[in-house]
Amino acid sequence: MQSEEMKKVLKAGSLFLMIITIFFLFKIVLAAREMRNTIPTYNTITVNGEGEVFAVADIATFSFTVRTDAPDIATAQTAATEKVNAALEAVRALGVEDADMKTTNFMTNPKYKFGYYTWETKENPVVGYEVSQTTEVKLRATDKTGEFVAKLAEVGITETSGPNFTVEDEDALKEEARSLAIADAKAEAEKLAKDLGVRLVRITSYYDEGGNGAYFGADMAYPESDMMMVKAVPAPQMPTGENKMMSSVSITYEIR
Repeated sequence: MQSEEMKKVLKAGSLFLMIITIFFLFKIVLAAREMRNTIPTYNTITVNGEGEVFAVADIATFSFTVRTDAPDIATAQTAATEKVNAALEAVRALGVEDADMKTTNFMTNPKYKFGYYTWETKENPVVGYEVSQTTEVKLRATDKTGEFVAKLAEVGITETSGPNFTVEDEDALKEEARSLAIADAKAEAEKLAKDLGVRLVRITSYYDEGGNGAYFGADMAYPESDMMMVKAVPAPQMPTGENKMMSSVSITYEIR
């Protein structure tokens, strides 16, 4: 009797284990199917495209610095102010608006008898002060670039930087270059698909490396050493050249 009951218990246990095993196997199969559906695999090709556009610069950016020194700070600052104001008036005479002129740096420094102050040289009296002011100017009439340099020379400006020839609406150039790069990539994809005997289905990824502006213009022409003299200075020729905007893209296509 006990043997019969034991057989029934073992049979029930075996059936239970079989059901549990089938259940877990079923769950594993479902999980594998779901994973296969969520992580699809594609046959793909990746192509690159490049585009570039050229435009004549319409802005010339300069900066100039005025430095003066005197025994007292008031005298140094007054001299610097007079010189800066004279330069700005000369710039305005060329049609530059106040919105295109801004001060980028203004400094006042003491001058010591034995150079710069150090903790080791505590007995180092101040013998004067230096005032410097840097101004940035955007010249939109690029044909007056040489005249601009000459005007600064006439009022005694000896420390200048520029011109940096740029295009004001760079975003439009970037968009045009990107459109050309995308068209170039599409043409390459169509050609490659034809050579491989496959069909382009859809775009699976897109990467834009961004536009890089490479600016080409004339180098700065430095005035002669006698430019501090207030006299008429001949205006140098300063060709603006062309600016080049480039774009590179990478596109991945699903193929069948």
